[in-house]
Amino acid sequence: MNITHPVIRIQYARFLAPIFNGYNDIDTTQEKFKLDTIVERINAQRAAWTKDADSILRSLQELLELTFFENLIKVYMVPAHKGAFSDPIVMSSLVTPEQFPDILTHELIHRLSVFNRENCDVSPAIRQVLPDVTDQKIYVHVFVHAFHKAIYLDILHDEKRLERDINTSTAPAYQEAWKIVEERGYKELISKFKKYYK
Repeated sequence: MNITHPVIRIQYARFLAPIFNGYNDIDTTQEKFKLDTIVERINAQRAAWTKDADSILRSLQELLELTFFENLIKVYMVPAHKGAFSDPIVMSSLVTPEQFPDILTHELIHRLSVFNRENCDVSPAIRQVLPDVTDQKIYVHVFVHAFHKAIYLDILHDEKRLERDINTSTAPAYQEAWKIVEERGYKELISKFKKYYK
């Protein structure tokens, strides 16, 4: 499989930031919300991502057997945001540089499963494999976590990052999704997902 991958552009979202600040009722006089501090943190996050970026992007496409639709994916950074989302990718500049690559990888799995050159919708496959799971947030994250575990263990060979991800996944749906991945096995789940969407 001859794979090229998109450029990931991590940038401060100066027009989005005030919206998130207002929505979250943030006191922007704090040091962590000053522009110089934000830029410094984003630079550290960008550097952390760059270390494994090529390997992660290539491996995601190989594992999912899907290719990114876009040649350029922008990652918009805002300070007053908890968590992240994938369309568009918006993340917090307060995330530690150590956790940043893993959170971005999580969002990129979401993105690849929706925006791919094969125009493949993985949702029916997930439903086939997990017919007993009715909560969409749970079953979607079983898919994401299974592939993410493969990245942690089979590509990065880093059990500590996997453990940190599981331990910091405090949302009940994320916890339940990790529990299902642990019980059913990530390799088995990946094999079954791909059987239905490939």
